[in-house]
Amino acid sequence: MLSAPPCGGVGKPAPPYQPPYGCKDCVYDWKVRVTSPQDKGNNSPACPFNYFYWDFLARHRDKLKSQGRMNFVLANLDKIDSEELENIHLKAEKWHSQKTSCRSQGIGNRQ
Repeated sequence: MLSAPPCGGVGKPAPPYQPPYGCKDCVYDWKVRVTSPQDKGNNSPACPFNYFYWDFLARHRDKLKSQGRMNFVLANLDKIDSEELENIHLKAEKWHSQKTSCRSQGIGNRQ
């Protein structure tokens, strides 16, 4: 006999996706890949981890494509248009070039 799926059963919706641990009260929007001038309705800046992730994948695509388990992730990367990928790269590059860090600003420091 088959067991019931984790969503509670056939025909029932899956529970809503929750923000990652520690992101609930963050000033960054964890659902936004990159904030661009075209995002006029979005007041929350994109989470830096999102654009670091996609920038890393784009920069290291040739090395990662030989890993079979990366095929699904790289297929999602292919769905991002070139203009947005360029914006992601510029945003990540700008963040890395800043002289300040989260720790120097008191963000994320352990008490």
